[in-house]
This record gives sequence, structure tokens and C-alpha cells, in this order.
Amino acid sequence: GAASTADHRQIHGEFVSANRYAQRYILAVIYFALNGNEWAGAASTADGNNSFGGRKRRMRGDERINEIMMDKNMKIPSKAKPHRRVLSEDSDEPKHPFLSSVHECNWEFVGCEMTVIGIDKEGNKVRDSVVKNIVLPGADSNGENPVPGRNVSGKLPGKELGKLKYLEEITMNHNKLAGSIPTELMALDDLYWVDFTGNDMTGTVPQFGEGLQYLYM
Repeated sequence: GAASTADHRQIHGEFVSANRYAQRYILAVIYFALNGNEWAGAASTADGNNSFGGRKRRMRGDERINEIMMDKNMKIPSKAKPHRRVLSEDSDEPKHPFLSSVHECNWEFVGCEMTVIGIDKEGNKVRDSVVKNIVLPGADSNGENPVPGRNVSGKLPGKELGKLKYLEEITMNHNKLAGSIPTELMALDDLYWVDFTGNDMTGTVPQFGEGLQYLYM
């Protein structure tokens, strides 16, 4: 059976899992910490090749990147970023504004996937839709075709980000982020892609584990 009612909370009159309740709260904290009321909505770049918000994105073969190699085994391509994994649940789902009453996995810039998150008392696997990526770029990966009105600024809330334990990707390139990369990201075992290219971040880069395959600054 599913997790017990005691492990659920209510959102807009609907009982949701404790996991969903937590990740919804965390996404709201990120929204307010990074000036969310001034984010422009999901949009495509001028040439129509890219779409944001965790949806499919075709990447040009001649893309150039700034690279930081933290480990000799880290897979840093010499010319172009690899294709990001496309989450099946995001390909055709319409996106809604942050903090709206719909499922948080249907909010703009968020990608989710159904994942096993535990075992219930009967020994059955408990599955839930968990946040896998946060994709909120201010321009394409070359710093061109800026998103009109996009104003992602402020310091990343590390404490909350570190609790998105299934997070695989965070992309916020070419915005106005300040401060340092949160050390809490080091504890995310599934994190393999981090892109903070073109921001105003300072400080040292945390020593990520072997799971992080792509780091762009």
C-alpha cells in the first residue's frame, strides 16, 4: 500500500506526501531568495532552438564554455556541452507559474521524475514524483539571446537546496547570482550537472564528489 496518511500533508485541500510538501516548500524558498517575482516566464531564445523550464533543448555543436576541472576524471568536453538528459514527464506537460496551485513539478523551470523514495511497512516500494532539475538560464549557453526581463539575482539558499536529495541538475547560467556555491550541494549524490556560467559568484568551488560530471562556471 501507499505511505500512511500520517506521512501526508494538505496543500489546497489535497493530501500530498511529506516528500512533496517538503520539496514544494524548498522551491518556494528558492523563488523568494532569488527575486522570483521578477523572473520572466518560460521563453524560447530568438532562434527558437531552445526552450527553457526543464523541457527539451537542442544545443548547437559549436557552443563554447568556461570550464573548471575539479578532478582529472571529470568529463569536461573540449568544445560543446553534452546533451542534457530530457525527463520524460516534462516533454509535453504544460508549465505553470511558480507558487501556483498545480503540482510543483508542473511549475516553470522545474523537471521531475517518478522515483522510488522508500519502502512501506508491507515491504512495498513507495514512489513519488521528485525534483530532478532546476533549469533557469538568463540566456543561451554562449551568453547570447538573453531572456527578456529575466532577473534571477541573490544568493542561493544552500540549506534548502541541499535537501533536494534527488536533484541531478541545476542550471542558472548568465544571471545575477552572487555569493558562493553552497557547500551543501556536495552532499547531493545524484547531482551530475551544475552550470553557473556568467554570474557574479565569488569564493572557492566546493570539492564535489565523483558523481558530478559537468561543472560550468
